[in-house]
Amino acid sequence: MSDPVTPPPAAPVVAHHSAPSDFDQAQLETIKNSETLARSAQKADYNATLIDEGMLAVTPTKLLSACQLWRNLSGQAVDATNALGEVVNQGTDAETLLKQEVEYYRAKARLSITQHPGWTAGQIDAVKARYFIGTELFNNEGTAGQSVSLLLEHAAADHLPGLKPERLVQSGTILQSFLGNPGPTIDKQSEATRRRSEREAAFQEVMRLRHEIQLCANTAWPWHNNANIAYRREFLIPIGRPFTV
Repeated sequence: MSDPVTPPPAAPVVAHHSAPSDFDQAQLETIKNSETLARSAQKADYNATLIDEGMLAVTPTKLLSACQLWRNLSGQAVDATNALGEVVNQGTDAETLLKQEVEYYRAKARLSITQHPGWTAGQIDAVKARYFIGTELFNNEGTAGQSVSLLLEHAAADHLPGLKPERLVQSGTILQSFLGNPGPTIDKQSEATRRRSEREAAFQEVMRLRHEIQLCANTAWPWHNNANIAYRREFLIPIGRPFTV
Protein backbone atom coordinates (compact mmCIF):
# COMPACT_ATOMS: atom_id res chain seq x y z
CA MET A 1 0.00 0.00 0.00
CA SER A 2 1.42 3.38 -0.99
CA ASP A 3 2.12 6.04 1.63
CA PRO A 4 0.03 9.23 1.35
CA VAL A 5 1.54 12.65 1.77
CA THR A 6 1.00 14.93 4.75
CA PRO A 7 -2.62 14.61 5.97
CA PRO A 8 -5.02 17.29 4.71
CA PRO A 9 -6.87 19.65 7.06
CA ALA A 10 -9.78 18.09 8.94
CA ALA A 11 -13.13 18.18 7.16
CA PRO A 12 -16.48 18.06 8.98
CA VAL A 13 -18.61 14.92 8.92
CA VAL A 14 -22.16 15.60 7.77
CA ALA A 15 -25.43 13.69 7.89
CA HIS A 16 -25.94 11.27 5.02
CA HIS A 17 -29.64 11.12 4.30
CA SER A 18 -33.05 12.64 4.76
CA ALA A 19 -36.53 11.71 3.56
CA PRO A 20 -37.28 12.97 0.03
CA SER A 21 -39.36 16.07 -0.67
CA ASP A 22 -39.88 18.43 -3.63
CA PHE A 23 -36.49 19.95 -2.86
CA ASP A 24 -34.40 18.14 -0.28
CA GLN A 25 -31.82 20.46 1.27
CA ALA A 26 -30.30 17.67 3.38
CA GLN A 27 -29.79 15.51 0.29
CA LEU A 28 -28.25 18.46 -1.53
CA GLU A 29 -25.68 18.88 1.24
CA THR A 30 -24.87 15.17 0.98
CA ILE A 31 -24.48 15.52 -2.79
CA LYS A 32 -22.08 18.43 -2.32
CA ASN A 33 -19.81 16.61 0.12
CA SER A 34 -20.03 13.42 -1.97
CA GLU A 35 -18.65 15.38 -4.91
CA THR A 36 -15.81 16.59 -2.70
CA LEU A 37 -15.23 13.02 -1.50
CA ALA A 38 -15.10 11.74 -5.10
CA ARG A 39 -12.54 14.36 -6.07
CA SER A 40 -10.42 13.41 -3.07
CA ALA A 41 -10.55 9.78 -4.19
CA GLN A 42 -9.25 10.87 -7.62
CA LYS A 43 -6.19 12.58 -6.18
CA ALA A 44 -2.91 10.81 -6.76
CA ASP A 45 -2.19 10.99 -3.01
CA TYR A 46 -5.15 8.70 -2.26
CA ASN A 47 -6.26 7.00 -5.47
CA ALA A 48 -3.69 4.21 -5.58
CA THR A 49 -4.22 3.42 -1.90
CA LEU A 50 -7.99 3.17 -2.31
CA ILE A 51 -7.68 1.00 -5.42
CA ASP A 52 -5.28 -1.24 -3.52
CA GLU A 53 -7.97 -1.62 -0.85
CA GLY A 54 -10.53 -2.73 -3.47
CA MET A 55 -12.09 0.46 -4.86
CA LEU A 56 -12.84 0.21 -8.58
CA ALA A 57 -10.83 2.75 -10.54
CA VAL A 58 -13.98 4.15 -12.19
CA THR A 59 -15.90 4.66 -8.93
CA PRO A 60 -14.94 8.31 -8.25
CA THR A 61 -15.95 9.32 -11.79
CA LYS A 62 -19.17 7.35 -11.54
CA LEU A 63 -19.93 9.03 -8.22
CA LEU A 64 -19.52 12.49 -9.76
CA SER A 65 -21.83 11.49 -12.63
CA ALA A 66 -24.41 10.15 -10.18
CA CYS A 67 -24.29 13.42 -8.24
CA GLN A 68 -24.89 15.39 -11.43
CA LEU A 69 -27.81 13.12 -12.32
CA TRP A 70 -29.33 13.79 -8.89
CA ARG A 71 -28.99 17.53 -9.48
CA ASN A 72 -30.71 17.25 -12.86
CA LEU A 73 -33.55 15.11 -11.52
CA SER A 74 -33.98 17.32 -8.47
CA GLY A 75 -34.49 20.34 -10.72
CA GLN A 76 -36.95 18.39 -12.86
CA ALA A 77 -38.87 17.28 -9.75
CA VAL A 78 -39.24 20.89 -8.61
CA ASP A 79 -40.26 22.00 -12.11
CA ALA A 80 -42.87 19.24 -12.36
CA THR A 81 -44.28 20.13 -8.94
CA ASN A 82 -44.47 23.80 -9.93
CA ALA A 83 -46.22 22.84 -13.17
CA LEU A 84 -48.76 20.85 -11.18
CA GLY A 85 -49.43 23.90 -9.02
CA GLU A 86 -49.93 26.06 -12.09
CA VAL A 87 -52.51 23.67 -13.55
CA VAL A 88 -54.45 23.54 -10.29
CA ASN A 89 -54.33 27.32 -9.87
CA GLN A 90 -55.42 27.98 -13.43
CA GLY A 91 -58.51 25.86 -12.87
CA THR A 92 -58.68 24.84 -16.53
CA ASP A 93 -58.91 21.07 -16.13
CA ALA A 94 -62.24 19.28 -16.39
CA GLU A 95 -62.28 18.30 -12.71
CA THR A 96 -61.93 21.90 -11.57
CA LEU A 97 -64.62 23.08 -13.99
CA LEU A 98 -66.96 20.34 -12.84
CA LYS A 99 -66.39 21.27 -9.20
CA GLN A 100 -67.40 24.82 -10.07
CA GLU A 101 -70.61 23.52 -11.67
CA VAL A 102 -71.43 21.50 -8.57
CA GLU A 103 -71.00 24.59 -6.41
CA TYR A 104 -73.34 26.50 -8.74
CA TYR A 105 -76.14 23.94 -8.28
CA ARG A 106 -75.56 23.73 -4.56
CA ALA A 107 -75.95 27.50 -4.35
CA LYS A 108 -79.24 27.26 -6.28
CA ALA A 109 -80.43 24.52 -3.92
CA ARG A 110 -79.64 26.71 -0.93
CA LEU A 111 -81.54 29.55 -2.56
CA SER A 112 -84.52 27.25 -2.99
CA ILE A 113 -84.36 26.31 0.70
CA THR A 114 -84.22 30.00 1.66
CA GLN A 115 -87.29 30.73 -0.49
CA HIS A 116 -89.35 28.05 1.29
CA PRO A 117 -89.36 28.98 4.98
CA GLY A 118 -92.23 26.56 5.57
CA TRP A 119 -90.22 23.47 4.71
CA THR A 120 -89.65 20.99 7.51
CA ALA A 121 -86.21 19.92 8.64
CA GLY A 122 -86.79 16.63 6.82
CA GLN A 123 -87.59 18.43 3.55
CA ILE A 124 -84.50 20.61 3.89
CA ASP A 125 -82.30 17.59 4.56
CA ALA A 126 -83.77 15.85 1.51
CA VAL A 127 -82.84 18.80 -0.72
CA LYS A 128 -79.34 18.91 0.72
CA ALA A 129 -78.96 15.20 0.08
CA ARG A 130 -80.12 15.57 -3.55
CA TYR A 131 -77.33 18.09 -4.15
CA PHE A 132 -74.73 16.39 -1.95
CA ILE A 133 -74.41 19.45 0.25
CA GLY A 134 -71.84 18.66 2.93
CA THR A 135 -70.47 15.70 0.95
CA GLU A 136 -67.10 15.59 -0.80
CA LEU A 137 -67.83 14.19 -4.25
CA PHE A 138 -64.32 14.12 -5.70
CA ASN A 139 -62.44 11.96 -3.23
CA ASN A 140 -63.30 8.97 -5.40
CA GLU A 141 -62.78 9.64 -9.09
CA GLY A 142 -64.66 6.46 -9.99
CA THR A 143 -67.93 7.57 -8.38
CA ALA A 144 -67.63 11.35 -8.79
CA GLY A 145 -69.02 11.29 -12.33
CA GLN A 146 -72.02 9.20 -11.30
CA SER A 147 -72.82 11.50 -8.39
CA VAL A 148 -72.63 14.65 -10.52
CA SER A 149 -74.78 13.03 -13.19
CA LEU A 150 -77.42 12.33 -10.55
CA LEU A 151 -77.15 15.89 -9.25
CA LEU A 152 -77.80 17.27 -12.75
CA GLU A 153 -80.84 15.02 -13.12
CA HIS A 154 -82.21 16.45 -9.88
CA ALA A 155 -81.48 20.00 -11.04
CA ALA A 156 -83.42 19.42 -14.27
CA ALA A 157 -86.41 17.99 -12.36
CA ASP A 158 -86.49 20.42 -9.44
CA HIS A 159 -86.85 23.70 -11.42
CA LEU A 160 -84.22 25.43 -9.30
CA PRO A 161 -84.63 29.22 -9.12
CA GLY A 162 -82.81 31.09 -11.89
CA LEU A 163 -81.61 27.90 -13.58
CA LYS A 164 -81.70 28.09 -17.37
CA PRO A 165 -81.70 25.12 -19.78
CA GLU A 166 -78.47 26.23 -21.44
CA ARG A 167 -76.67 25.98 -18.10
CA LEU A 168 -77.72 22.35 -17.81
CA VAL A 169 -76.35 21.72 -21.31
CA GLN A 170 -73.07 23.39 -20.39
CA SER A 171 -72.80 21.32 -17.22
CA GLY A 172 -73.49 18.13 -19.15
CA THR A 173 -70.71 18.94 -21.60
CA ILE A 174 -68.24 19.52 -18.75
CA LEU A 175 -69.33 16.27 -17.13
CA GLN A 176 -68.68 14.33 -20.34
CA SER A 177 -65.26 15.95 -20.63
CA PHE A 178 -64.48 14.88 -17.07
CA LEU A 179 -65.61 11.31 -17.71
CA GLY A 180 -63.56 11.03 -20.89
CA ASN A 181 -60.49 13.01 -19.87
CA PRO A 182 -60.17 14.40 -16.34
CA GLY A 183 -57.58 16.87 -17.59
CA PRO A 184 -53.88 17.52 -17.06
CA THR A 185 -53.90 17.47 -13.27
CA ILE A 186 -53.47 13.71 -12.97
CA ASP A 187 -50.75 13.66 -15.66
CA LYS A 188 -48.83 16.48 -13.96
CA GLN A 189 -49.18 14.79 -10.58
CA SER A 190 -47.81 11.55 -12.02
CA GLU A 191 -44.91 13.41 -13.62
CA ALA A 192 -43.97 15.10 -10.33
CA THR A 193 -44.18 11.78 -8.47
CA ARG A 194 -42.09 10.02 -11.13
CA ARG A 195 -39.38 12.66 -11.04
CA ARG A 196 -39.15 12.48 -7.25
CA SER A 197 -38.88 8.69 -7.44
CA GLU A 198 -36.14 8.90 -10.07
CA ARG A 199 -34.28 11.43 -7.97
CA GLU A 200 -34.52 9.18 -4.92
CA ALA A 201 -33.13 6.25 -6.94
CA ALA A 202 -30.26 8.47 -8.09
CA PHE A 203 -29.56 9.42 -4.47
CA GLN A 204 -29.38 5.76 -3.47
CA GLU A 205 -26.82 5.18 -6.24
CA VAL A 206 -24.80 8.15 -4.95
CA MET A 207 -24.79 6.58 -1.50
CA ARG A 208 -23.77 3.17 -2.87
CA LEU A 209 -20.75 4.59 -4.72
CA ARG A 210 -19.87 6.86 -1.82
CA HIS A 211 -19.92 3.89 0.57
CA GLU A 212 -17.59 1.94 -1.72
CA ILE A 213 -15.00 4.68 -1.38
CA GLN A 214 -15.58 5.09 2.34
CA LEU A 215 -15.31 1.37 3.08
CA CYS A 216 -11.95 1.29 1.29
CA ALA A 217 -10.79 4.39 3.16
CA ASN A 218 -11.89 2.74 6.40
CA THR A 219 -9.45 -0.15 5.93
CA ALA A 220 -6.72 1.95 4.32
CA TRP A 221 -6.57 4.28 7.31
CA PRO A 222 -7.85 2.28 10.34
CA TRP A 223 -9.68 4.07 13.14
CA HIS A 224 -7.40 2.74 15.91
CA ASN A 225 -4.38 4.64 14.59
CA ASN A 226 -4.52 8.29 15.66
CA ALA A 227 -2.27 9.23 12.77
CA ASN A 228 -5.22 8.47 10.46
CA ILE A 229 -7.69 10.97 11.95
CA ALA A 230 -7.30 13.58 9.22
CA TYR A 231 -7.53 10.96 6.47
CA ARG A 232 -10.75 9.59 7.94
CA ARG A 233 -12.19 13.07 8.11
CA GLU A 234 -11.22 13.62 4.48
CA PHE A 235 -13.46 10.71 3.51
CA LEU A 236 -16.22 11.51 6.02
CA ILE A 237 -15.85 8.39 8.12
CA PRO A 238 -15.99 8.21 11.94
CA ILE A 239 -13.11 8.94 14.26
CA GLY A 240 -12.55 6.40 17.04
CA ARG A 241 -14.67 3.59 15.60
CA PRO A 242 -14.98 1.62 12.36
CA PHE A 243 -17.13 2.88 9.49
CA THR A 244 -20.16 0.68 8.80
CA VAL A 245 -23.16 0.89 6.46
